[in-house]
Amino acid sequence: MIKRAVITALIVGSVLTVINQVDAVFGEAELIIWQALLSTAVPFVVSLVSAYLTLKNRRRRTRRSLLRARTGISRTEPNAKSRETL
Repeated sequence: MIKRAVITALIVGSVLTVINQVDAVFGEAELIIWQALLSTAVPFVVSLVSAYLTLKNRRRRTRRSLLRARTGISRTEPNAKSRETL
């Protein structure tokens, strides 16, 4: 998860740095270091948070499906338990 976030940050951050500081990269303007670092940090954080939330959602779905399998409640019949008791 972290390795993928670092790779994403390096690729996207490099592109953003070139876009935002084209004069510094290809011209004579001075490179603004904090902007370059921020252009790399933002994609890193976004990628990391996105991966974390995806894993959290997947785990929650897995737990729900296991619970349904144990209790015998199907997804297509939400009221299956109440019909059995009637």
